Amino acid sequence: MKAKDFIQLLQLTPKMPIKVEYLPGLFITEGFSISKIVLKQNNRIQVYLSENNPADNSIQTDELHHKLLSSMDHPALQGNAEITMIYGNQEIGETELDITEVEVFQRTFTVKLFSLNNLKKAKERQHRQHKEQFEQKGKRFFFTAIKNFLFPQPLVLKWNLAKL
Repeated sequence: MKAKDFIQLLQLTPKMPIKVEYLPGLFITEGFSISKIVLKQNNRIQVYLSENNPADNSIQTDELHHKLLSSMDHPALQGNAEITMIYGNQEIGETELDITEVEVFQRTFTVKLFSLNNLKKAKERQHRQHKEQFEQKGKRFFFTAIKNFLFPQPLVLKWNLAKL
């Protein structure tokens, strides 16, 4: 997600608790914190999330908006940057996840870090499997044709004398 769009959403929804959904139905615990925000040279902003916050209060949209703006040198220049979140727990290692969707519902600001429409990878996998099957059929047909040409099978007729 573009940083300018994300910052604009944070401005439009003040004082809302933030929930982060890293897999469908799996949320980061309520006491998470933002450990640091890093600006990368290749026009990316990385937000590091951690569950090591002893307090049980959740982060509000105002806090995240303030931290984002304070970490950027020139917010107008960083507007076209991609914003990603880095999160890890016992189940998954620390990984960089793209913000695919933001949902504002019943006074909660939910950031979704997964994609349900992963058709590109599925099509690549399907194409790769089809290619492997086609190569196997082609090889098998080629060698069968050579074997039949070099070693022809004799024509065998089985007559049932009882039916004559």
